[in-house]
Amino acid sequence: MEIAESGNVMHHFNEVLNIRAKLSSISAKMEDEDQRKLQLRDAVNVLTNDHIKRQGAKSAAVKTEEVTKAFSTEREVRRCSFCVNWGEVERCWTKRRNKIGELDAVAMHLDADRIKSSGKDTTATATTIE
Repeated sequence: MEIAESGNVMHHFNEVLNIRAKLSSISAKMEDEDQRKLQLRDAVNVLTNDHIKRQGAKSAAVKTEEVTKAFSTEREVRRCSFCVNWGEVERCWTKRRNKIGELDAVAMHLDADRIKSSGKDTTATATTIE
């Protein structure tokens, strides 16, 4: 039992309940789970189509075009969230410069800790990690 794309959901539920009443009148039992399956199997598609129509679209094809556009290689250049420049998301020099500076600070801190723990009175040297 399928419901039409433009069908009324309440009409579909009433139809299912009528079938259940007819089956029970001839002493045939319908499990609650089977009844739920009949009611909800096609209701999801109808509700989705109603939602699309409320948004002003004529069919679900509009939505699939938007989905395929997301996977297309023809898209706008992305903007770096770090330096807010266009097109340098992966190769942002500002981000790399700051990251190298952070690594230098970490290396200097670790080197200073090593010198303090050894008890030697030497100066700390910074090493660049790349």
